[in-house]
Amino acid sequence: MLTTIHPSWLQHLEQEFSAPYFGALMQFVESEYTAHTCYPERSQIFRALRLCPFDEVTKGQSVEVSFWSLNNQPVTGIIREIYPMADTVARTYKIRIALPN
Repeated sequence: MLTTIHPSWLQHLEQEFSAPYFGALMQFVESEYTAHTCYPERSQIFRALRLCPFDEVTKGQSVEVSFWSLNNQPVTGIIREIYPMADTVARTYKIRIALPN
């Protein structure tokens, strides 16, 4: 999973990636993907870190987080349930969240 991030992130996140909790988290995520149908696809985990090099992120930059579903299906279930909480957090940190209809 970590091989899919832009190399510029590695030096900034190396300490986190080598921490015991992170290894345990990655093992858990891998076991969930093995045992269940999970989204996003494995290749999309850390997608933002692959598409945006570290040096192109600016302090105070507004970040758009988009909840999406496969095959343009409507967003339902847990995503709809967590949106109000995510919206509150986003407003606190000045992040814009877009939820498709």
